[in-house]
Amino acid sequence: MECLPTLLFLKPAVPVAGFSSPLPTPPGPPVQQWNEFGASWAPAWEAAGGGIYLDLSGTDRLLGPGPRGALRVCRDARRRWESMSGGLGRGALVAFLAGRMAAAEANCMLEVPAGNESTFLEPFSVSVLAGRFPAEVTRLQHLGVRTLGDLQATSRALLVATFGAVGATLYEAAHGRLPVVLRPDRHREPQETVVAEARWSRPLAGDALERALRRAVARRAMIACAGGPGEWQPWRLRGWWAGGGASDVTAVGCGHDTWDDWLALVGTLWRRLPRRRRGLVGVQLRAGRRQAAHDQPLLFPDIGLEQRGSLARGWRGLGKGVQLGSEALLVAWDLQWSAEADT
Repeated sequence: MECLPTLLFLKPAVPVAGFSSPLPTPPGPPVQQWNEFGASWAPAWEAAGGGIYLDLSGTDRLLGPGPRGALRVCRDARRRWESMSGGLGRGALVAFLAGRMAAAEANCMLEVPAGNESTFLEPFSVSVLAGRFPAEVTRLQHLGVRTLGDLQATSRALLVATFGAVGATLYEAAHGRLPVVLRPDRHREPQETVVAEARWSRPLAGDALERALRRAVARRAMIACAGGPGEWQPWRLRGWWAGGGASDVTAVGCGHDTWDDWLALVGTLWRRLPRRRRGLVGVQLRAGRRQAAHDQPLLFPDIGLEQRGSLARGWRGLGKGVQLGSEALLVAWDLQWSAEADT
């Protein structure tokens, strides 16, 4: 078994100005502050899950033996931001849950001694794994597996027979043994994804064409981005103009995963384009990072756009009126959708 790092997870014990759970993405000043703090104390760290993970493995000589070094880090965090709490343990899940318990009781730090990870995790519901294993957790609950202790008591062989290869991962997760790599730059990666992009041979002419284009863009956004416009922030629409030049406008998504909500988002962006939008010869819609809350992004990753293929295949169930009504007038306008954005 891979040796797990000793991690300290710090988070606000109560809501603190400038912080939220999960941390805002794209990153703002809070993430930058966390990164500066992490760099001052640990060789590896990552701001995530409403706080920060610090890898304190091998830092005894620098910070102090055992939990003393972690306590120093916690106290420094409290001096900087007040009401901070920490969880210390081997592996990200143990540290995260210990940090949440310490924060709930406004304690400075809760340590889970090495070798006690399985005992500590026993009473927690298997739902703490639902972010990464949603279908498997639902099935486990239907089979009567309610807690991580129940999952620990289930043999690895039985889990593999029931869930395939992921069964072995579930077994390790129940004991807090999922490997993790901390990456300070994770939130600095590009967060926008092209959802729809189209070009056409001559500027749009007429309200009917504009309306058809808006509906076609909204349809592609609905296929690509599960959960509704409110779960993806921010939204950016770029327009290209006849004769050269481009304009970018942004909007904050709101609403649920309904056709009217997607139309409203595209309509808002469209109205923010310059009044000369009749000279448009191309548009591109970009979605920001998905904002759905995950208790522990390192263990519970956002699968977001990985679902695009299955969503597109299921589009037929949304009704022919929406689909055909958006496209009919655009065919004669030599409109070409970007293959990369439209797959």
